[in-house]
Amino acid sequence: MIIKSFVKSFGFYKISILLLVICAVWIGQRYVRPYFNLQFSTYNYQYPAPGEDFIVGIEPHTDVIPEFVLNIIKLAFYDRSVVVDHLRAPHLLIRDKNARRGELLKCQRWNAPYITFSGESSTMDRKNYRRNAPPIVEFVSSTPQKIRELYFPFVVWDYKPFVRHKEGNKQRKFLAYIHSNCVPQREKLFAILKERNVEAEGLGKCSRTNDETVIPSRSVGWRSLDEVYANYNFGMAMENKQHPGYITEKIMCVFRGGAIPIYWGDSATVKKYFNDKAFIDVGAFKTLEDAADYIIAISQNETEIKRMQNESIFKDGKEPELFKVSRDPNHPLLKEAARFLRSAYFKAIVNDSAPPMSRDIDFE
Repeated sequence: MIIKSFVKSFGFYKISILLLVICAVWIGQRYVRPYFNLQFSTYNYQYPAPGEDFIVGIEPHTDVIPEFVLNIIKLAFYDRSVVVDHLRAPHLLIRDKNARRGELLKCQRWNAPYITFSGESSTMDRKNYRRNAPPIVEFVSSTPQKIRELYFPFVVWDYKPFVRHKEGNKQRKFLAYIHSNCVPQREKLFAILKERNVEAEGLGKCSRTNDETVIPSRSVGWRSLDEVYANYNFGMAMENKQHPGYITEKIMCVFRGGAIPIYWGDSATVKKYFNDKAFIDVGAFKTLEDAADYIIAISQNETEIKRMQNESIFKDGKEPELFKVSRDPNHPLLKEAARFLRSAYFKAIVNDSAPPMSRDIDFE
């Protein structure tokens, strides 16, 4: 009754307009505001003088940034001493895509250009942009969609060469499924395989069948799964979605343990870097049932299992250049990204004291 009397007295048309205005304000606050502010505000301060520190801030402060990102920043601002400091006003901010919105809303104290990074298939949501402007550069783990995006898939962030695990249980079991995000594709394929081979074991939070095997916490690091996969012939390495360019550490975890990865994700990208004779690509089959049939057939062929386990993990037996960025701070791909970042940075600020000729970098 109250609502009806309110509508009758105020008028349906006026209420509709009011609701539209409220929605527009809400959308503007969450999505449009950074772009609006970009047109009417600037980063008005001096580039640090020679000998002064170039201050980098991290949002939130508790985050750990990927080493390759920090190396890119050091290369980009090679003419200054790059220092991570949360107490002094920063010249550049780094914002984590996965940080909670509540934490990010507290990080509006400084007005400085910022970059973001994401290890997921998606980039930072616009509602999590800083209020002053969108980021000048975004480090992404999937195929770039915007000019300001630079591609470094999550699988390379902390990659180090390794020798595949050859020991473990000599009589390896069939298959290990270690996932905490119960994506339908993963769950359905595991259910099919479990139905056809009782030795398929769920060791994570999803479809758990084995309470005896203790899986190390994610905080310990994904390399801690080596000893687990070393006791199985196959390991499910299925991404949470099929997204162009998106490859995580999952396939590498299985390879490290000496098992054969059962992969699902972006088939084109994974085959660009990895040897397709060393893993099983679920995406190459018309149905999950067809993929399961093939996996079961391989599992019954000891010669084929050994062949696949002894294959080089990388395409053409060579480590791709992209996989070297985490351990070579002067890698050409990092230098290329540094040039891009430096250019974007000086386009974003005004009244900087850096001579125009030094806005580009000559690493030679």
